Amino acid sequence: MSKIIELKRPSMVLLCLGLIMTLIGITIFLNPQDDTTNIIFLSLFGGGLFISGLSISILNQIRKQKKQS
Repeated sequence: MSKIIELKRPSMVLLCLGLIMTLIGITIFLNPQDDTTNIIFLSLFGGGLFISGLSISILNQIRKQKKQS
């Protein structure tokens, strides 16, 4: 149980990082640039969504584990 709870703080940090990456990546939709810049920003957007989803999943598992015990 304690090992699962130890993941809570890093998961919240990952969630914030993922949301920041997503917001930076979404700026490309507002101000398109050349092809290389578009690829970089869109990969930031995709990576941010992936990290956010992963951390939300971990936080959800922690919440379920706390509820059971």
